[in-house]
Amino acid sequence: MILLNNNEMRNEFLYFVDEVFSHDQLKFLNDFFDNTNFHEAQLKSKEVINKEVRTSRVAWLDPTEQTGHIYDELFSLVKFVNDDHYHWNLHFLETVQCGEYGVGGYYKLHTDTGLHSPEGLNRKLSFSIGINDDYLGGEFYIPGSPNQDDEFKLEKNQAVFFPSSMPHAVKPVTQGTRRSLVGWICGPNFV
Repeated sequence: MILLNNNEMRNEFLYFVDEVFSHDQLKFLNDFFDNTNFHEAQLKSKEVINKEVRTSRVAWLDPTEQTGHIYDELFSLVKFVNDDHYHWNLHFLETVQCGEYGVGGYYKLHTDTGLHSPEGLNRKLSFSIGINDDYLGGEFYIPGSPNQDDEFKLEKNQAVFFPSSMPHAVKPVTQGTRRSLVGWICGPNFV
C-alpha cells in the first residue's frame, strides 16, 4: 500500500491510499464479481429502488473462508488509516459491497449516516476502492473538503476514506462500467 496523503495534511477530511490490494487480490475480486449476480441497488433507509436517487447494481462480498484474505487486508488498512489520520473509536466493518455503474449509472448526493443513532452505534468512516478504471465519467464527488478537489476519478486499486456523515455522490458514467468496493466502519455515536 502506498500513501498519497502526507502527514502534514492532518486537517483534511479525505484520506487516499494507492495500491491497496496485491495483484492476486485484485484479480480475485474481479473474478469474484464477474461470477456474482448483481441486483438493483436499494436505498437502505426505505429498502426500495429509487432510480431518481441511484442507478446502479450491487453485490455483497460476504466474509467467508474464500474472501478472508480480502477482509484481512481491509482490517489492516482501516486500522492503519484510523491510527494515522482519524483516531476515532471504531468497532467493526460492515459486510463490504461492490457497486457497479453502467453507462448512465449514478448516485446522487447522499450521506451514509447521520451523527447519532438511537442504537448507540453508527457508521463513522466510509471508504471506496476502485476495482477498475476503464470507464469514463463516474467521478467521485465530495463537496466542501478544504484544500482538496471536490471531484476526482477513483483510480484502479485506489482507496478514499471519508467521514460517513459527509455528503458524497457518484457522477454519471458516460462510457464503460465503473466498479468499486465500498465499506462502512461503525463505532459509538459522536454525540
